[in-house]
Amino acid sequence: MTDAYRAGLQTLYDGEVMGERLLLALYAGARSPREADHFAAILQLETETKARLRPLLLKHGMSPTEDTADLGGIPARLANYASQPWRDYAAATAARLAGVLRGYEAIAALGPPEDQPILEAVVRHEAALLDWARAEAAGETDQSLAAILALLCFPPAVSA
Repeated sequence: MTDAYRAGLQTLYDGEVMGERLLLALYAGARSPREADHFAAILQLETETKARLRPLLLKHGMSPTEDTADLGGIPARLANYASQPWRDYAAATAARLAGVLRGYEAIAALGPPEDQPILEAVVRHEAALLDWARAEAAGETDQSLAAILALLCFPPAVSA
């Protein structure tokens, strides 16, 4: 395993740890039941994806310990959410996720063939989040969660 791939796996795992903690906070601070439902679905995706990555970490001799040292940005992200209309928040999220998706695709390309099923699942996860954010930003809300819900093994009950 190359150092770049090892660092990439850590980036993927740390991203899911951060995402899970952020979504817990966003869920707690949701402004409406609909927004809470969306955060709950995304939270579940973060949790399931984090769990998918653990076997890769262990296989490659890495620790599944969750590093919480870099969670200091969560209060600012919560304030950002609270200060914007939903569609603006979704647009900003989409802009951020586009770069994350590109980075995750690059990490997946470093992995060996036997790791690809999990790496591809992580890329699909980010792509589904980007699709959700773009749809919400555009006001196309009827099926915005569909791709996320389709990826879940244990989907929460959501109203829309």
